[in-house]
Formats: sequence, structure tokens, C-alpha cells
Amino acid sequence: MSTPFRVFVSYSHEDDWISPQVLTPLKEKHFTHGDVRIWWDKNLNPGVRWESEIRKEIDSANLCLLFISNDFVVSDYIRNIELPRIRERAEDGPLLVLPVMASPLSKANRKAITWLLGHQVYPSDQMTLLSMRDDGPFKWVSTLNALADLIMDYRERPVTDTELVFDPAAAARALPGPTVAPPTQSGPSASSLEEEITRLLGPTASDTPTLTPASPSSGAASQTDSQG
Repeated sequence: MSTPFRVFVSYSHEDDWISPQVLTPLKEKHFTHGDVRIWWDKNLNPGVRWESEIRKEIDSANLCLLFISNDFVVSDYIRNIELPRIRERAEDGPLLVLPVMASPLSKANRKAITWLLGHQVYPSDQMTLLSMRDDGPFKWVSTLNALADLIMDYRERPVTDTELVFDPAAAARALPGPTVAPPTQSGPSASSLEEEITRLLGPTASDTPTLTPASPSSGAASQTDSQG
């Protein structure tokens, strides 16, 4: 049996609707064959050291699914523990990141996670899961189906796909240095060609009238060139 595609989920417990209304339906209706493994903290077993378990799940994940909201951004644990490790792995390349806009963000909180919003956001930067859920059951089912399809699409793509692992900091490091102007495509001027021919072949009978006739010595030829 092949290794499952591992998805780590990060969300704020204040957004208590995400687990029963998003994650459980995704797991039970779309990913029942073992090819995709979705993990969130509801999967913690009694007695385990939850912080080390969460770190282990982040480190073994192929994709991080991040449900963004104001509560998500201001969560001390998410901001100080989960996001730094997720960002580190994403910048190194092996981790894919999918931000999901759960609910509208304040301007201040949007600025706090600029690096994260540099990734492609689902549903979009202007739409949220909460608004789509409130549009009715048909819209909501379609939204969950599209999210499941997107996760499967990520599973099929290589982790080197820069569209999926894009990060502004990493992109900035890859920017080229100052642009050097390409060499001009126009040919040398007539005067420089004339000087070069005279230097290589010596003066000829076809020299233009503006050139002073050269003496037999090479020194005279140089003097002629300097006067031309």
C-alpha cells in the first residue's frame, strides 16, 4: 500500500464550526480509502504529549490546510508555535500550503500574515467559507466538494511546483540582480571600421579623401589614424 498524502490542519478552536462542518465531512465523505490522511487536533489520543505530537504531524505533512480567521491570527499557539515551523518547511520546499479563508480578516490581521496570503487562497481573497456556508446547503456541499478536489489536485502535483509553494520571502531571494543592458545590436560606426581596416591592412589607394596619405612607416600610419 502506498504512503498516504498527509494533510495537517491548523485552525482556531474559537472557530468551533470548522471541525464538525468542514473537516469531518471531508474525512468521512471524500477521503475514506487511505490515500489521503487528514489530521487535526481532534485526532489526539488521551495521554499523548500534544505539543510534540502536533510538531511531529507538521514535520511529516505534505500539505498544511490553514483555516484563516481573526481568531486564527491572534492565537498565541498558532502564531508562535505552528506558523513558524510551517513557514520554515514551506520555504525549504517540501511542504505545500493551502490557506482557506474561513471568515473575513481585519486589515491589521491581514498585514500580520502577509507571507501566508502570498499563497493561493481558497475560496478566494474576497470570499470566505462562512459566507458560502450561509448561502445554503447546495452551495455548501459544492464548496466542500471543490475543496476536496483541490486537495487531491495538490496530491498529484510535485512539491517543486512554485505555484503551490510560493512564498514572498523565498521569491525575493530568487530575484536576479540589477539588470544589465544588452549589447547594442547596431554595427560599428564607419569611422571605427575605417580605422580598424587601416590598422590591419595599412592605407590603400581607395582611402577616402579625408584621410592624410600615410608614410611607409607604421608610426606614420598611427599618426594618420590619430588625425582622422
